[in-house]
Amino acid sequence: MNLNAKTILNHKVVAAVNLFWAIFHIWIAITIEQDYFFLAIVIVFVLTFIGAYRVSENIARNVFLVTGLLYFFPLVGGVIPTLMSSDLSMLDTGGSLIWLVIIAWTLLAGTTKWTGLGKSESEASE
Repeated sequence: MNLNAKTILNHKVVAAVNLFWAIFHIWIAITIEQDYFFLAIVIVFVLTFIGAYRVSENIARNVFLVTGLLYFFPLVGGVIPTLMSSDLSMLDTGGSLIWLVIIAWTLLAGTTKWTGLGKSESEASE
């Protein structure tokens, strides 16, 4: 399997990873948070990523850009404070690091039409 930038930033791959992450958060919303508003937000993200998986690449890239920007809310509200607290459990640290990777990955996938990442040399020259 060739893991180059074109494969990693493929819109279906990014949509699937974000979809799995959102589905995992359904479990968090039901068992840990027990908050139906949070559950509703997560379900909207699940439906958004299902749509991003099925639509054209250009539309999916715009969805990733908007989603990547919306991910800054949990970044500031939960991820950074969790990483900066002195009382860290391994689960919180691991989840926060996964959040950072997914945020960066989603933003990179959303900006490929401007940065040229994930394009072959012939596509980048057009």
